[in-house]
Amino acid sequence: MPIDIYSFNLSQFCRSVLMTAKHLNIDLNVIEVNPGPEQWSPEFLKVNPNHNLPTINDNGFVLVESRAIMQYLCNQY
Repeated sequence: MPIDIYSFNLSQFCRSVLMTAKHLNIDLNVIEVNPGPEQWSPEFLKVNPNHNLPTINDNGFVLVESRAIMQYLCNQY
């Protein structure tokens, strides 16, 4: 089951997580979130009440902040 990543393609923090996952051959389900109205939507706030990007959801384990996500991916996979 792929990991969901809430991302914005112009963010260097999101791209660094995507590059790390690609290097580790991890399958991601990329969900594009536009900063602004989509970032404050009730659906996104249920996943991440702090509304920051990137955010991953790995079978219910939610993690935010790009460096923490990259470390998690390296350790877990």
